[in-house]
Amino acid sequence: EPLARAGLVPSPPHIALFSEQLTAYSGKSNMELHQVLAKFSDMATFRGGDFFLCRKKSLEIVSRWLKNYPLPTELKFSLCMSPVRETCPRSKRAFQRFVDTFSKGRSPGVHFSLIPRPAKNFNHLSDLCSIHSELELFLWLQGKVEPSGLSSAVERARATAAKDE
Repeated sequence: EPLARAGLVPSPPHIALFSEQLTAYSGKSNMELHQVLAKFSDMATFRGGDFFLCRKKSLEIVSRWLKNYPLPTELKFSLCMSPVRETCPRSKRAFQRFVDTFSKGRSPGVHFSLIPRPAKNFNHLSDLCSIHSELELFLWLQGKVEPSGLSSAVERARATAAKDE
């Protein structure tokens, strides 16, 4: 049976180009990423709604978090594709701490709270799972924004070692 609908997952260069064209066409300058994504989603309904934007809600939430950071649209969209859990305050804090540090031209590091410790009960086990998720997020972000220099290589190694413990 043929598919009734298909999801679209645009790449960062596609969103950057779409944003430029949308700005040129609409005459509005400095459209926020969440507005660009909403328009992309609206326009993705070719031939009676056959297509939709994948992860629309997640992209919208994370793009709003990035609204006040002076980063290019393409990079913001890449960050929106990160494995951050938008409903988890810890995950959001780790994401924002990374983006804030990076946007100020500094190399983001592994926060001391991300050092795993052996679980003693169920709550500790839950915390340990969160720590590993945050370490995965940190490594993903490090891989995407590719900060250069020795300090970022050291932080990547620290995060990998902590994750593997």
